[in-house]
Amino acid sequence: MDYFARNVGYTSLAKDPDFTYDKRILAKEIFEEVPTIPADSFLGQLFGVDPNAGTFTLPSSFIYGSHQVLKNHYLAIQKTGIDEDGEEYTYYDNDSQVVVYGDTLPSLNSFSVKIENIKDSIDHGMPVIWWTFGDAGDYSDHYMNIYAYENWVGTDSNGNTMTHLMFKLRFNWGETQTIYMDSQLLDAVNGGFVFFEETHDKVLINPSDYGYECQYFFYELEKYVTPSVGNETFYTNRLRTGYVDHYDSTNSYVDAQYLVLSAKREGAGEAYLEYAFNRGIDWIYFDVRWWSSYEQISQYSGEALFQYKDTNGNWVTAIDLQSDIPYPYLSTLEDYPTKLYFRFDEPIYEFRFYVQSDYPTGTRNKGRLVIGEINVFFDE
Repeated sequence: MDYFARNVGYTSLAKDPDFTYDKRILAKEIFEEVPTIPADSFLGQLFGVDPNAGTFTLPSSFIYGSHQVLKNHYLAIQKTGIDEDGEEYTYYDNDSQVVVYGDTLPSLNSFSVKIENIKDSIDHGMPVIWWTFGDAGDYSDHYMNIYAYENWVGTDSNGNTMTHLMFKLRFNWGETQTIYMDSQLLDAVNGGFVFFEETHDKVLINPSDYGYECQYFFYELEKYVTPSVGNETFYTNRLRTGYVDHYDSTNSYVDAQYLVLSAKREGAGEAYLEYAFNRGIDWIYFDVRWWSSYEQISQYSGEALFQYKDTNGNWVTAIDLQSDIPYPYLSTLEDYPTKLYFRFDEPIYEFRFYVQSDYPTGTRNKGRLVIGEINVFFDE
């Protein structure tokens, strides 16, 4: 989960995994969602676990808990089916953005199949969880991440070239150095593997990606933007949208820039940021908030909307950012924006954030709506 948040662009899991608060929230959620068993319980003894080992987690519980965490952050969709005996069961398919699957019992796959599956997952940017049961040397009775592989080349005593496959491994229990594991260790029935698979291409758009001015123009401006994660350059059209500089605690230098729509100023009354992509969009996740509690626009004197363009070219409201969000409504806190998502009934190509004020007055830029990270997931 840390890897997803840190390296793959899934900011809904943790905006900043190095930030203590984000890290603790994610860790707490994982411990709440993944079932564990006391090592000194009857089941623990039945499985031969060291009774002083604290707790242990079965591979089936690991997969279940992974899906639960992903579901909490809109990355997995739990579905219900009926089996041939009429019993209800739950499952996940490619409507989920991330699917988790793997061995709940020690793998009986051949050595070559294990190697092929692991390398294929790593080639697609996804580490593999390796779990062991029983004696596996330094790797016994643990869950570990296999995240890279290398072919080591040397010569034997006769001068013949020899090649051997080595995996890079992360122990997950305090070891910080780079660990290399002989791939031959997997030629045994003493564990299994859990795989994570992304089902849709995506882009992550950070507020710093746009390169806009720190100014809110009274006329439309167009620009093409390249996102932080993903190769899909997209088109933007904006009105009264730009950056606000944020200064450090000593007010001596700019330490961040926030992307803001400002409609509440004399001569304005309207602000929007429109996005257009060449690929159909299946769903979207984003962070959004008001700049402060003094600037939000009342639902009785204006609008704040997330909209998409339908096949007839009309802007359709997907989320009313004032009335569709439960109390305490849209956040006004700098570090804790409201996290929202929306799945479209059919692929769309354009969406926008829109703010309108009935009574725009004054010479200062007010009514500011802050747009944070955006994940766009394409239709496949």
